[in-house]
Order: sequence, then C-alpha cells, then structure tokens
Amino acid sequence: MEANWIKVLETEDLIKAKLAKNALKANQIESAIIDKQDSAYVVLGFAEVCVPEIKAEAATAVLKEQDLF
Repeated sequence: MEANWIKVLETEDLIKAKLAKNALKANQIESAIIDKQDSAYVVLGFAEVCVPEIKAEAATAVLKEQDLF
C-alpha cells in the first residue's frame, strides 16, 4: 500500500469492513482492509478501510450512501 492512502472507516466488525470494500469496488474506488483484530480474540481490535487520498472524499460519500459510515 502506498504512503498516500488514508483511513475512511474504522470498525470492530470485519464483515462491515468487507461490505465497505465491496461498495467502494462497485464504484471503481480502490481500497484495502487493514485487519487489526487480535487473532486469538476476534472481539478485540478493529479493521480499517483505506483508500488513496485523492479518492477519500468520493469514498466517504459512497459509504454514507450505503449507510456504512
């Protein structure tokens, strides 16, 4: 992942992060999930959805439209 990416969503629910990634992909916005959940205790930690900084505003709009933000 390049240095100019920015976090647009942080959630404790990995499924929500994957739904966000799919919504962004459907709108031609590249994204990545950074899973920061504890591997032993999945309920601890969170996942981040990141996009290129130049796409952050569009990504935020998509996530709000899909009620994922």
